[in-house]
Amino acid sequence: LGMADPSYLEAILAGQLQALQTEYVDVYMLHAAGVKGDQLRTVWQGMERILETGHVKALGVSNFGVADLEELWSFAKHRPVYLQNIFKVYKPGEQILSGSPLSLLQWAQSQGVAMVGYSVINSWPHMMLPLEDPHVVTIAQRRGRTPSQVLHRWCLQHGIAVIPKASSRDRIRENAMLLDFELVPAEMAALDGLATLSESTHDAVKPTWAPDVFGLLQPQALPPQPGIAATPSAVQQPGVAQGITANGQAAAGMFVEALRDAQCRRDLPEARSEPFSLGGGAHRLEDCQAACAARGQDCNVVTYYHGTGYCHMFRSCQEQQPAGDGAVIYARAMA
Repeated sequence: LGMADPSYLEAILAGQLQALQTEYVDVYMLHAAGVKGDQLRTVWQGMERILETGHVKALGVSNFGVADLEELWSFAKHRPVYLQNIFKVYKPGEQILSGSPLSLLQWAQSQGVAMVGYSVINSWPHMMLPLEDPHVVTIAQRRGRTPSQVLHRWCLQHGIAVIPKASSRDRIRENAMLLDFELVPAEMAALDGLATLSESTHDAVKPTWAPDVFGLLQPQALPPQPGIAATPSAVQQPGVAQGITANGQAAAGMFVEALRDAQCRRDLPEARSEPFSLGGGAHRLEDCQAACAARGQDCNVVTYYHGTGYCHMFRSCQEQQPAGDGAVIYARAMA
């Protein structure tokens, strides 16, 4: 319809059918909600008229949020059966969060509306490409798949049809190879949680309907260990340690777990060890700890991210801050 007056809808459809050389289409879609209120009602009534002519078998909408759909549901005689929206790990359904207690997918499924996702691998409107996200890359490496295949499979396992973009025969073939593997629940949960890393604020996990997979607002502390000052607000937990000898004493050169869901402040003077990391992710915890131990007094604490395999090494860790990706601070045990 574009900017045309809704009264031209029948004429526009007639021209489209002539161009397609067909007498009907299976689904006719309204691209966006546009101006709400009376204008949306007028446009939708025009959609309902062309449905009743038989030239359209079903109606659909695109780029509608939960609030838009609820408004449409309040007056529609013929409701849409098809919803086409952005669906990516950072924006699973809505470009701008509506604040609804239900995700767009949950709302659509509750109403029996089929959902189709676009821009699954597109970076817009974020800086990082989903194809380069370390969580996605790590899962892809573990499964022997491409990041694109992991992202499209994630959508399919949520019951969403996908519209992949491809510029070559190889990419078309790659996009088609999605039905011979399945992501396990832990992998699905990690990908679902990326929306909270994208949308959350300092005092609220968003989207509100998303579980706090990465513990963004739930730092959990263990009893303080050498070289670590536990944050006063942290919740104390029973001691859980790695590197404890049979008699219950920590062996020299080994590490004890000191603080969960947190990372050492890396911007403090003299806090970081040099070099600071092992480079990239996908490292094992034991490799991280061994690299720190090999540096003697230059490294006493590590922050290891169990979700991505990143390793950061520190001389000291006097201040900490909440962190996701399964971050755990480990301190070298005293002799």
